[in-house]
Amino acid sequence: MLVSESMKNIKDLSVSQKAVIDFMLVKKENMKDMTIQDIAMKTYTSPSTLIRVAKKLGYNGFVELKEAYLKEIEYLHCHINQIDANIPFQSQDNIMDISYKIATLQKETIDDTLSLIDHDTLRRALNLIKSTDMIHFCGVSFSHLLGENFALKMSRIGKKVFISHLEQEYLYSTSLVSKNDMALIVSYSGALPIIKNMVDMYKAKNIPILAITSYGQSYLRSQADVTLTITTKEKMYSKIAGYSNETSIKLLLDILYSCFFALDYDKYLKEKTELSKIVEANKVAPTEILREDD
Repeated sequence: MLVSESMKNIKDLSVSQKAVIDFMLVKKENMKDMTIQDIAMKTYTSPSTLIRVAKKLGYNGFVELKEAYLKEIEYLHCHINQIDANIPFQSQDNIMDISYKIATLQKETIDDTLSLIDHDTLRRALNLIKSTDMIHFCGVSFSHLLGENFALKMSRIGKKVFISHLEQEYLYSTSLVSKNDMALIVSYSGALPIIKNMVDMYKAKNIPILAITSYGQSYLRSQADVTLTITTKEKMYSKIAGYSNETSIKLLLDILYSCFFALDYDKYLKEKTELSKIVEANKVAPTEILREDD
């Protein structure tokens, strides 16, 4: 959940605590240079009230809350897209209008996802994958399908990825985890009951978790060892389809696969090419562009 959403939905606030929340929601980035004493004075409260608000929202202190909120505002303001991720086209649009809008949304999603990746986090994710014997993938609905695609790619270069063919079997799969394995958990909300259960079961076994989830607070993000962030523009329910988050998840999984491939580029390219020649030996290339140069 976004920080701003958490502030709007928080319950059981005192009058002074609500004054702090209302001030933050109104001032937004204009409070960047304000100290905790400045905000307390302007809201006719005290620094201790601001700290209590932060703790109610799950932060260790007000400075941490303020930094997370300002970072969120910057992200949302700097990535205003041309296409609405929830309702990218209207009933009056013709088929070419729809085609253009979906393509534009995908391009915007790719750019947005790339802006959320930083080198150090990606390197930590890659090191985690490199140092483990097997990846246990967990994702629900479309995330599960995208995981199947990722597992197939990785299997063709010899990296083991376990993914249950039935989503409801994920909880049973933790019995197959070994100490040198890792979990890769993909969830847009990061808050589904099955995701929380999986996180708890992996943590209990001291299995490191790589998360792919949306921007903002969630149980998954709080418990993961490394987190890659999905572009976060879609609502949970009021949308035509998950165009944006699915594109973002696939891109992140493709990046992980590609970066892992690059760790031993010549070896993997040679092995994959030779395997493809055997498996696809009977395929006929109908055009010149598809034909291999032997």
